[in-house]
Amino acid sequence: MDVTPAVSKVGFGATITALVVDPDGNVVDRREGHNLMTAVGLTAIAQALMWSGVEDVADSIGVTGPLYLAPVWGAVGTGSTTPVSTLTALVAETTRAAVTSAGYSGAVGAGSASTTFLFFIPGPITSWALTEAGLFASAASTPGSGTLLDYFQFSPTLNVVAPNSLVLQATFAVAEA
Repeated sequence: MDVTPAVSKVGFGATITALVVDPDGNVVDRREGHNLMTAVGLTAIAQALMWSGVEDVADSIGVTGPLYLAPVWGAVGTGSTTPVSTLTALVAETTRAAVTSAGYSGAVGAGSASTTFLFFIPGPITSWALTEAGLFASAASTPGSGTLLDYFQFSPTLNVVAPNSLVLQATFAVAEA
């Protein structure tokens, strides 16, 4: 009798949606695309998943922690680089905001499950010509703080002019591949 366990391949992907919104709530510009998951970001997600499963017995099994993703911050910047998995920060961070809303969607059948984080970034005093965005785990309001989970490049440049604001949405999906 063969007792070989079934093997399941799981895929993990992320998308960023950026909305430039005027004071009346109208969308002035919208950008969306798949982004790069960083090596440190994938490691942080794996650590947080592990911690959530052993937190109550961590001491007795020798696991130190805690290993949370919170607090999560969304950031945008004006830098340019080749997106590679070894990135740990935005090239030229302009501003960041703490998560303002979050939710998840459970898998149905063989479909994907997802988690979405939403960030409201008040507009600039003058203008921003944004070229990059990212999410940071275990972060603070200090630029560059935390672990870069994912990285996205705006092409062409995303312009945000006063008095408009920016809404950044990051969705992470997990599905059987």
